[in-house]
Amino acid sequence: MYLFKKVTGHSSPSSSHHSEAPSLSRAHSSASVSAAALSSTSTNSTTTNQQQLQQLQQFSPSPPTPAAAIATAHASLTRFVDAESDATGVSLDVLERANWMANAHYSTLAEAAKKHLDPDARALQASAAEIEAYVQQVDEIEAFINDLELLTKEIDEWSREIEVKSRRYRPKTN
Repeated sequence: MYLFKKVTGHSSPSSSHHSEAPSLSRAHSSASVSAAALSSTSTNSTTTNQQQLQQLQQFSPSPPTPAAAIATAHASLTRFVDAESDATGVSLDVLERANWMANAHYSTLAEAAKKHLDPDARALQASAAEIEAYVQQVDEIEAFINDLELLTKEIDEWSREIEVKSRRYRPKTN
């Protein structure tokens, strides 16, 4: 592009270039003719180069201004924080549902246990009351047995004494 401007004095090539070339001064006419010859052979390549340059500019724009860069960074960061917040919210929702399900499950287990264990507990309490009555009777019998044992020991001692005394009064037989 610079070479074309320098040689012809025009900023961009056009199809009217050939019609303008004769109106130039004589000093520039030889340069124009050689430029025209150059441009006619390189017009296709220049046009192709310009198209390629435009395509490159589309894909790689000029560096953004600091304000534009800050705005872009802020928008990107905002989208990132929003996405992370949404993901965290979803995770918390999943945990909350899991907690509710576990709570419902354990509540059901507690109700079933209460339903089945309450009658068993009442039956065991009734059995314990009956057994307590027997335990008291056994304790009373045990106390009587201890008293009876003491009496039998006393009677045994008395019977030994009587035996010893009865030997004294028996006639001696040889």
